[in-house]
Amino acid sequence: MLLKLHTAPAVEPVTIDEVKLHLRVDGDDEILLIANLIQAARETVENLCGPLITQTWYQYEDSFPAGAVITMGKPRLLTVTSLKYTDTDESTTTFSSDYYDVNIVDEYRPKIVLKDEYSWPTDTLTEVNPVEIIFTCGYGASASSVPAMLRQAMLLLIGHWSEERQIMTVGKIINTIPWNVEALMANYRYW
Repeated sequence: MLLKLHTAPAVEPVTIDEVKLHLRVDGDDEILLIANLIQAARETVENLCGPLITQTWYQYEDSFPAGAVITMGKPRLLTVTSLKYTDTDESTTTFSSDYYDVNIVDEYRPKIVLKDEYSWPTDTLTEVNPVEIIFTCGYGASASSVPAMLRQAMLLLIGHWSEERQIMTVGKIINTIPWNVEALMANYRYW
């Protein structure tokens, strides 16, 4: 399985004004830094907890599975836009959504499940990544759809990075992600 981001989130889970309030910053001197910290914090939380704001991904497979299930590579699946494959004639074909169901009930292990009366195509190209799935995932399109605990984790992480702007400070305990941020993310992490 190979995953590739197609469309990034349209908004961030926290705004520049929320971060300025959290950091107690009055002016606009650090707007660029704050914007970069917001993106970095979102990406850090997403690496551990999965997509937050709606985004579109490509998932590539080297073949269809032997069984009836394709496990999706990201949690919180919203929709499967298309499932395509390249056959041995090097033609790309869309596999009809009438032939499979999408299980989004399991937030952390969403699946595409082949219906009983159908089978996966057997004439797929035997080269790398002939199966392409385009899907959207995340909590929703707005910041308000993201759980408050994950938004707070981002704010704490941004505050930590804002205060500790160097790689190492003599005399301080070094940790990559502060324990309170880890605690806020604990119930949302996926493995």
